[in-house]
Order: sequence, then structure tokens, then C-alpha cells
Amino acid sequence: MGAAYYIALEKTIPNLDTIIDGKMLSKAEKHLAAAAKRLGFRPLMDFFSTSADEASDLLGDDVAGIDIPAA
Repeated sequence: MGAAYYIALEKTIPNLDTIIDGKMLSKAEKHLAAAAKRLGFRPLMDFFSTSADEASDLLGDDVAGIDIPAA
């Protein structure tokens, strides 16, 4: 099973490639969160919009080991 972050921009940014390798982002999430905190930005997981129950329903047994923040 793959992982992906779907990033929805509030406004169009010229010449920005919005196709992002979700697996790479998923593997680097802790490093990105630390960098975001250091720079005063919200981490990507702050934008996560699925509850633990919904994720479990969607992923079934694959949800084991995934850290899903409380809503």
C-alpha cells in the first residue's frame, strides 16, 4: 500500500509543480515536521483531515503502525 499527501493550494502559484511523491514525503514526515517547527510553519500533519476511525475503515489492517494525530 502506498502513502500520499494531497496538497490543495489556497491560490495558484506560477510554475509550481504540485505532483509530489507521497512515499518520499511520508518517509520524511518527522524531519519535515521538525523543520516546520523550527521555521514557525504548521507541519503537514496539521492538515490531516481523517480521524483514526476513518483511517482504520479505509485502510483496514494496513493502519497498524501509522501514527494518526488526534483531531
